[in-house]
Amino acid sequence: MLDRARVAAAHHLGHRGYAAEADAIRKGLGDDFAEVRIALQILAGEDDRFARLERALATYAAASFWAYDVSGLTAADLDEGDLARHALAGTAPPGRYHE
Repeated sequence: MLDRARVAAAHHLGHRGYAAEADAIRKGLGDDFAEVRIALQILAGEDDRFARLERALATYAAASFWAYDVSGLTAADLDEGDLARHALAGTAPPGRYHE
């Protein structure tokens, strides 16, 4: 993630005319720059978001999620989009999804 933050920060500073600072970041010498720290924070949030969405998609993609149980229901019947709403909102999914 640090490499991605460096690329983003260097790109930002380079386009603003701060070539020396952008070069320092590209060389790994500017990790204390505010731009690098901000990029790290943004990327961490995005990585968390993508991980939540991927977990929800993996659950929905599993054949067992759509398979009928002895009661004649599927996990999808019980879910009614609840997992997706929680994944999108960034909130904890219902307890039935915890392993």
